[in-house]
Amino acid sequence: MGVVEQKDGLFRACGDLLRSAHRTRVGFDANQLTVQQSQLLKKAAGRETRFVAVTGMVQRLRARKDAGELAQMRKAAVLASAVVESAIKLLKPGVREFEIAAEIEYRMRREEPRERRLKASSHLEHARRFPMRGLPLSA
Repeated sequence: MGVVEQKDGLFRACGDLLRSAHRTRVGFDANQLTVQQSQLLKKAAGRETRFVAVTGMVQRLRARKDAGELAQMRKAAVLASAVVESAIKLLKPGVREFEIAAEIEYRMRREEPRERRLKASSHLEHARRFPMRGLPLSA
């Protein structure tokens, strides 16, 4: 499909992409989109595109990992652990959260090639959104 330039918002860009690719049937997970997002996407995609509810499909697909995915996740976890461990030393009264986040981002970029960095950052984002409470940061 190539590169998609986002000019008027994500849902407009997605709708334009669906329309230009002549997609007439698209699955969506109502648990992942707000009503407003769904309406924006449907409007942008046009009347020819029919949206089909596939609730839970994303979770089912994400639940099964192959060996390669697991290996990437382990590498990402090792890298993220090392970077966060080094960033913990920067925590002091008066230091702002965004400064620590910027330092973590810098260290991730410095330590990892681009293709692996993208995978690691997605795992970090997942960890931020769904923290495992009560687990120590280091062994």
